[in-house]
Amino acid sequence: MSISQPGSLLLSKFIRRNYSRRVVEVACGKHSRVASALSRSLEIIATDVLESEAVDDCIRPLYTRDDIMSPDLQLYQNSQLLYSIRPPLEIQHGMLNVAQVVHADVLIKPLGNEITEVMQAYLRNYHGIAFYHFRADTALRHRTR
Repeated sequence: MSISQPGSLLLSKFIRRNYSRRVVEVACGKHSRVASALSRSLEIIATDVLESEAVDDCIRPLYTRDDIMSPDLQLYQNSQLLYSIRPPLEIQHGMLNVAQVVHADVLIKPLGNEITEVMQAYLRNYHGIAFYHFRADTALRHRTR
């Protein structure tokens, strides 16, 4: 899915400042300004259930078909972050499950006032763009207590 040009730039700036290894956009849809912007400085994979022919040319080199509800875990290994823009609740749960297995963070950019059910996530405001941020290291600490 997509967000405004300024929102895309801010989200990609946050990700670049906080992550240096592989990043995966889950449920990217046909195009992604964020994945496209990140591809200049990070290893990025964009996933969705669409056939690759349905994806715009600008992200096709980054695209891998995968269903987060029945994921190919090898695809997500060594990822620091899984993120998604306006994902439905079932995708949020799938992302969290995969992230816990591969020890990655999760970032969810909701649609405005939408509330996520991923309760381990913190609501962040980065220069006016709001998103939920789940830190893998925090979750691990909570599970070991």
